[in-house]
Amino acid sequence: MSFCPREEKDAGAASGIFSTFQQTASALGISIIGGIFYSILEHEYFKNNYLFALQVGLSVGISFLIIVWCMLSKLPYSYKSEKAALPKLD
Repeated sequence: MSFCPREEKDAGAASGIFSTFQQTASALGISIIGGIFYSILEHEYFKNNYLFALQVGLSVGISFLIIVWCMLSKLPYSYKSEKAALPKLD
């Protein structure tokens, strides 16, 4: 099953799905990284709590970025529709 819209009529639905997924992933990422940050700050036995919490939060954020990059690299390079091709002007 392909998620690329094959018809122009599917472009609006694909745009809505993409926008919903993007906003959900952003909120989820902020919640996860914030939760990790504040859970580390609760422990008083860490010296320099804020610095360590920031380092862990940034490490988690970078690892999420690498995961997303790997997922995006698996997408097809491009999709060309014959209907979308513009005629050459001489």
